[in-house]
Amino acid sequence: MRLTSLAIAAGLATVTVLGTGTAAHAERASIKDKRADVVLTTMWDEGYQERGLGRTESKKSGIDAKLVRFDHRRRTVSVTVKFSRLKSAAGLSVAFYAPGSDEPDFELYGDLDSSDADVMDADYDHACSASLKGREGRNGWMTATVKRSCLGDLPKVRITAEAFRVVEKDESVLIYGDALSAKKIRTAQKSRLLAAG
Repeated sequence: MRLTSLAIAAGLATVTVLGTGTAAHAERASIKDKRADVVLTTMWDEGYQERGLGRTESKKSGIDAKLVRFDHRRRTVSVTVKFSRLKSAAGLSVAFYAPGSDEPDFELYGDLDSSDADVMDADYDHACSASLKGREGRNGWMTATVKRSCLGDLPKVRITAEAFRVVEKDESVLIYGDALSAKKIRTAQKSRLLAAG
């Protein structure tokens, strides 16, 4: 009986330590994205045109996001975007800001057709590669993960994200974009300042 009690107590202590250990290794924030806020940019040889899409067109665009989650862990920073429906030719653009910075210190660009994303520094020099994973279709998602060492091991960071989809049509290129924000359509919302876990 005493051995059983000791085993249970040890098990609970282990669970408690593991539970608090997990929480200490990530600081998380999320933004519920404004729905039906996709912007379509049509580009052709002579120029381009930009317009906001209505509810039906935004839904059909296959890029209208519903939520973005930011995770700042001990070794990595990741951004996950969730969609009602995600179509092919989608990608993700993420900006990372050091405390007090008005301009991004690092930017990540990647498309779902490739498992790699490029991370550029403030001078647009290639800093490193990051991973980009996801799933198309209903309840689709994309997750970009970059090593903190690539971001200069920033102890705290603010993050913004934009989802996009590029489609070639006739003599033009259609770029569907969703700047992830709870209120604005064309400006991505910064996360709160997230410390490394």
